[in-house]
Amino acid sequence: MNKVNPPMDSYHVAVAAEAFAAGLFARCGLDVSVQYGANQPEYDLVVTRGEKMLKVSVKGSQTGRWGLTQSQLAEIGNADYHGAIDLWLE
Repeated sequence: MNKVNPPMDSYHVAVAAEAFAAGLFARCGLDVSVQYGANQPEYDLVVTRGEKMLKVSVKGSQTGRWGLTQSQLAEIGNADYHGAIDLWLE
């Protein structure tokens, strides 16, 4: 019998999202500094290349939903998160 792992709690989702984001930035050749622990104030990562620096706040989700698009979902009229992201980008 195959057992399905229970969903991760929010702490583990946040830590996994930050690690994933840091890995993607590093893979692009950027230097990455990570604050210890999830939910740090202001930013989670600092990404640098040469003299340029970017503070990054990372938000993770087990469902693929993106909090910045919540208000656009009502405009679309369904739970189409990809459509809501496109609308948010416009």
